[in-house]
Amino acid sequence: MMYELIQNNFVAVAITVFLILFIVTNNNFDKKTNQLFLLAACCVLILIIEEAWESQLALQNTYSKLRVLLSAIGYSLRPFVPYLLVMIMQEKQKKSSYLLSLPLLLNTLVAFSSLFCDISFSYTQSNEFVRGPLGYLPFLTAGFYIGVLLVDTMKDRRKGGFVEALIVSAIALLAFVSTLMESVFSFQFIQSPSIVTSITYYYLFLHSNQNNKDPLTGALTRRRFYLDAEKFNASISAVISLDINNLKQLNDVYGHMEGDQALTTVTKIIKKYTGIQVSLYRTGGDEFMILCYGLEEKQVQTLITKIQDDLKQTAYECAIGYAMYSVKASFDSACQIADHIMYENKRKMKIEKENQNKQDTP
Repeated sequence: MMYELIQNNFVAVAITVFLILFIVTNNNFDKKTNQLFLLAACCVLILIIEEAWESQLALQNTYSKLRVLLSAIGYSLRPFVPYLLVMIMQEKQKKSSYLLSLPLLLNTLVAFSSLFCDISFSYTQSNEFVRGPLGYLPFLTAGFYIGVLLVDTMKDRRKGGFVEALIVSAIALLAFVSTLMESVFSFQFIQSPSIVTSITYYYLFLHSNQNNKDPLTGALTRRRFYLDAEKFNASISAVISLDINNLKQLNDVYGHMEGDQALTTVTKIIKKYTGIQVSLYRTGGDEFMILCYGLEEKQVQTLITKIQDDLKQTAYECAIGYAMYSVKASFDSACQIADHIMYENKRKMKIEKENQNKQDTP
């Protein structure tokens, strides 16, 4: 039996241990996000130990209070892991709600009530499992948190988070299938490997995604700009070049804090319009590029107008230029045309401002 336990759990334990080592040694995420992932991985490790131990006790012919305790721990931890994934998502989106912890708390109380009553589950004197009136509460609680995770990622999908929505959907499907296999078809050692696989994949995805983003503004990096330009070349319809006016002057006169404020403010405005058809990249200190997918020229012009109108509500200005693109042409040439028009726009804005200053001078 020990041979079978090792065979059934070795891979899941190995993946979990390596994930914990990766999380502990990785500084790519903020402290809280890393702690949440670490807690989720540790929960899976406890679940694996609980399942293995409980499976041994299930072979006995007599009732054991220890088996009830182990089952209560398992019933509590299974919904706890998707809850932690929700917390990670909300941390990423800079929002939180303590009310989301209430279903988890209720499930934990009901699970451990089995030490005293049979409202959740119980075991007969011959050690047979009996599901109580609230025996499916752990599955419903876990399903609730997976649902919240799906809703949050679908909201992100509108802002361009399509891949993450796809991954979370796969996690939800895996959770459903593994739960069905264990609860209905009585398979063993299915859920824990499924959970650790989901956590590992989600962690690696977010890790990769973090490396693709500028840490200050959240815009995609220059490296990602050229990778996307090559990968999605056939889908690109336009290239937009943006440059923040007088950023060096802001840094020199008011300090880099003010310069950073300008960068984050401008980025926040532009990101309102990003999504599946619009991607924003920070390609230099005050330089940004936008790749448009499937947008016609009139739509590109409308996008630029919206950005400029929003910028008028701030203390900052951007020079903007664009070029329509076709696979028959050179991508580098399109970028050069967009840059050239942007610099012409910058020169025109400077002249207009100088003329305005002259008119304002008595």
